[in-house]
Amino acid sequence: MTRILGCLACLCFLAPAQELKYAGSAACKACHPAIFQRWTKTRMANVVVDPRQRPEVIIPDLSKPNPVFPFSAGDVAFVYGSKWKQRYFKKVGDDYFPLPVQWDVTHKSWAPYSVKAGTDWWVAFILATISSAPPARSATAAIR
Repeated sequence: MTRILGCLACLCFLAPAQELKYAGSAACKACHPAIFQRWTKTRMANVVVDPRQRPEVIIPDLSKPNPVFPFSAGDVAFVYGSKWKQRYFKKVGDDYFPLPVQWDVTHKSWAPYSVKAGTDWWVAFILATISSAPPARSATAAIR
């Protein structure tokens, strides 16, 4: 039997079993429609967004080239953030990699974005991966 991990407020989707599976936020909607509706309007619910489903989520005008790193809306698999900064992730194979640029929402300007060396094993592969074919599985980022 599979245990479904759902609502963290009341754990109403937990059932005895061995394996955990994430049910997703929508699983809470059936038992808690008012709370779910209110939550969908929060920044936390919208921190990671697929721009193919909601193109308006991309704040800067990507039709104009940015001076830091060239990319288009078509390169963006998901967007992270909307209040202070906005970062962009590209899908390569089954993995997601941060593009080396971020939009400063407050100052309306582009800035380089990088993960500090040594903070995660995949950092060395980011630029090579986003600009080429999918690498071997041993050298891919695991942002899922």
